[in-house]
Amino acid sequence: MEISTGKGFAKHLEYFEDYLSKVSFKGDPTMLYEPVEYILLSGGKRIRPALVLMANEMFGGNPKEALPAALAVEVFHNFSLVHDDVMDKAPLRRGKPTVHEKFNLNTAILSGDLMLIMAYQCLDQLEAEYIPEALNTLNRIAEEVCQGQQRDMDFESRNEVSTEEYILMIEQKTSALLGVSMRLGAIMAKAEKKHAILLEQFGRELGISFQLMDDYLDCFGDPATFGKQVGGDILQHKKTWLWIACQALLGQEEKEHFEHQELKSKDDPQAWLNYVLNLYREKGIDNAVRKEANNYFEKAISSLEKLECPNSKEPMFDLAEKLLNRTR
Repeated sequence: MEISTGKGFAKHLEYFEDYLSKVSFKGDPTMLYEPVEYILLSGGKRIRPALVLMANEMFGGNPKEALPAALAVEVFHNFSLVHDDVMDKAPLRRGKPTVHEKFNLNTAILSGDLMLIMAYQCLDQLEAEYIPEALNTLNRIAEEVCQGQQRDMDFESRNEVSTEEYILMIEQKTSALLGVSMRLGAIMAKAEKKHAILLEQFGRELGISFQLMDDYLDCFGDPATFGKQVGGDILQHKKTWLWIACQALLGQEEKEHFEHQELKSKDDPQAWLNYVLNLYREKGIDNAVRKEANNYFEKAISSLEKLECPNSKEPMFDLAEKLLNRTR
């Protein structure tokens, strides 16, 4: 199901895409700026900037005033993807070579740094009255994203990780920015602080559901539509929710067999991938992670229902449902 078919989302997506098409990311030296243009114009769902504009509309704001904030979160998001792909050694992003694969490792790191600077430059274009709160909000989330990324890397060297720790990690690394996107939109519309906080909470809960579905699709998605290497998390030995939940269900002999298979994974990665996927199915992990994603989706909907705003919340409800039931 394509997200862009959602009520309201398509309108805001088109509005943002038109704005983005008029922004130049060119500069000198070319090799520093070309990767920025490459990643920002390579597609993507544009969920975060659309959420800025949707939240802004819910509270009766002026979408034109919110566009720089929408661009800021999109640039920041893509900066984090560039560095994340470097750390994960990921070959594909949105069905295309990652920045470090297309260019080189050092250029990817430096261009990612530049994108972080650009995100703050975008906020400088806001009306003066909004800048302090917008900057504080992005600073807070930038720190959380770094915390989440470090937790994710720490998990790789730990033998045991709880599902609670994993949820905290994805909240910081992924869902926090979704929540802040909505909060920035509310800020641009001069919404009351209590409503901006509740909207951010909705975004965080929806973001956790979104990431759990991403983990599911990484294992069981269709390669033709997913846009990334299916099974990449397993091949990288990442401790996702599926991995952690599966480990909790294994008996001692099963754990020993699992560890033995993992030791042989470098010799035959495809055999390792097939083994883990079959084990997930055998233990019902594929269904369990979808259920967990739905639980956080229901929490998000509950938060949205409590929200008071002058305009319709229906487009946000519709988008939330499509994010849960997406295929990419």
